[in-house]
Amino acid sequence: MDFLYNAFGQVLYFVYKTVAFQNYGLAIIMFTIVIKLALLPLTLKSMKSTTKMSSLTPEVDKIKEKYKNDQEKQNQEIQKLYKENNVSCAGGCLPMLLQFPILIGLYTVLRSPLSYMVGKTWESIGNIANTLLIELNLEKALDIQEIANGTLGSIKGVNQLTVINILSNSQEKLAAVSQYISQSELINLNFLGLNLGVTPQWKPAIVFGPEMSTYLPVLILPIIAVALTIYSTILTKKKTDQNKPAKVDPNKKAPTAGMNNMMLYMLPLMTLYFAFILPASMSLYWILTYAFQIGQQVIINKTQDKDETKKIVIVKEVKKGDQK
Repeated sequence: MDFLYNAFGQVLYFVYKTVAFQNYGLAIIMFTIVIKLALLPLTLKSMKSTTKMSSLTPEVDKIKEKYKNDQEKQNQEIQKLYKENNVSCAGGCLPMLLQFPILIGLYTVLRSPLSYMVGKTWESIGNIANTLLIELNLEKALDIQEIANGTLGSIKGVNQLTVINILSNSQEKLAAVSQYISQSELINLNFLGLNLGVTPQWKPAIVFGPEMSTYLPVLILPIIAVALTIYSTILTKKKTDQNKPAKVDPNKKAPTAGMNNMMLYMLPLMTLYFAFILPASMSLYWILTYAFQIGQQVIINKTQDKDETKKIVIVKEVKKGDQK
């Protein structure tokens, strides 16, 4: 997977150094927009497929009733129905599946920017960490734990974001590792007054402690991320429910109903959980992702509503012509 991480890292670093004017948050925003635009055709196809699948619920129910004692035949007829109506079950899941390697790749890059963006070797990063462990006094025990997970020389256990924050805040410590890293290679993790390199905390002792100016502001990111997640899932579920035909057995759920109900509760909880164990930069990515998704859904909803209005007008005109 290093190939993927390096590719993401180099693209993000290029954006950061050029069009983002060395603004880390802006670079993440631009990078996310590019990814979303690249996935847009597949996402739109997935949404249309889900809508069609929901509208075919009555026909699916008929097939299930007709072949309730023959599971194989039932599956064959349902697949035939979907094929005749250009509905792809796999197509509806493909964009979501593609987002997993993107999510993992981006998380790895944002967690280890010195490795995958700046291009520092693990040996250099280990030397930086070891030097800082010696330079830091005993009062900085917590920082020592964060830097190398409590193990001197644990190269891949180095918290690179903590290293960047320490070096950015201390010219003295930067001078001590100048043979391994320069000022120009330090990524500016601040964005609109928020430190995207720290992990949001929920413990009052930390949030309202000595570093309150750092940890209290970043709480806004998980809150916004969870709020947008909830709104996005509600919007999607609402549209799916609207696309259900009027004459549907209330005791029988549409093929997508169970998934939508699960997403309504699971996605916000997952977003909340990961927002407090991952760097704040990931919360920014989720905010952009769900904001983009909401925008897509709103546009699609308006487009479909206009199409439905046109169909109603055409039907009424046809009926008037028949009466004449």
